Amino acid sequence: MIANNGNKTNNGTKPEKTQFQTVNTTINDEINSTTTQPSNIYITTFNENKPEKTDPELNKLDSQELTLFRPIELFAASLGAIIIPCLVAWAGWHISNSQFNTQQTDNKHTILKEYIEGISTLSLDKDLTENEKEVKLRNDKIKETFEETLKTKPKSTKEQLEVFQSIKTAKDLSDTVEDARTIAKGQTRTALRRLDGEFKGHIIRFLHESKLIKEKSVIILSGADITDVKLRDAPLEDIQLEGSYMTKADFSNAGLQRANLQGAYLDGANFQGANLQDADLRGANLQDADFRGANLQDADFRGANFQSVNFQGANLQGANIQDVNNWQHACYDEELNEYLGLTKQDRDRNCKDKEPF
Repeated sequence: MIANNGNKTNNGTKPEKTQFQTVNTTINDEINSTTTQPSNIYITTFNENKPEKTDPELNKLDSQELTLFRPIELFAASLGAIIIPCLVAWAGWHISNSQFNTQQTDNKHTILKEYIEGISTLSLDKDLTENEKEVKLRNDKIKETFEETLKTKPKSTKEQLEVFQSIKTAKDLSDTVEDARTIAKGQTRTALRRLDGEFKGHIIRFLHESKLIKEKSVIILSGADITDVKLRDAPLEDIQLEGSYMTKADFSNAGLQRANLQGAYLDGANFQGANLQDADLRGANLQDADFRGANLQDADFRGANFQSVNFQGANLQGANIQDVNNWQHACYDEELNEYLGLTKQDRDRNCKDKEPF
């Protein structure tokens, strides 16, 4: 069999054009003969060869298809008109909210940094660790020296000036330290009000490590807003937080040996697993506090509020619970519950909805 050479057949005559070649030739002729809208020409030429539906049954089917799918198309269009703007709005809100949260976090870091720098500067310039007793003793010494000077009456004017100058210097130093401590107290309270629980925890740790609220209250936090403070696992022995507001504070597994929490507002606070041996909790509001598994040996609870407190698994050996308020409404272990003269029904009622240890 011999292959075709060009467009000729075996007998030397040109083959007839196929339907596709005819359409293609027609398209090319139309494109060459006009310069306007070639795409429309193509469509027109192609449609000229497309058979039209003439069967009434087919037209009826087309009408039924339109009737069936038209409501679906309308519903899809309406749904898209609602969902797409909502998705766009949600995406915009999410981006805006993320940016806002990032900015808020940056602001908190700035507040914390500025606070620590300010307190550190005051501590370097003045001896903030000097407590009130030391200040009182020095003031008493100044007064004593002044009175003694008046009695002895220095012989010369020069000696008199030297004595009065030493008194003035000591008094100025005392006043300067007091002023610095007042400034530090104000800065601390302002920073605590502006920060959330995590950042409040950073401030308390810093003050404790700087010995400004350890063993003695250099910066007094009585009445300060430390609500929701996060101090889990923190070593806070001998911390001074008497009278402060620490509602829902997290002290879980913290070391609070000998802590001064006298008169503090600790309702809803979490002390799970914390060590409060020898802690002072006299007069503290402990309503709904959680002491599960805590070490409360020799802690002083006199006058505290035990309403709905959870003591399950806590070690209360040697603890002083004299004159405790609402002690009969706290949740204890079975043995301690019986020791306190409470019934099983009392325990079931007090421990209802309480997490077990």
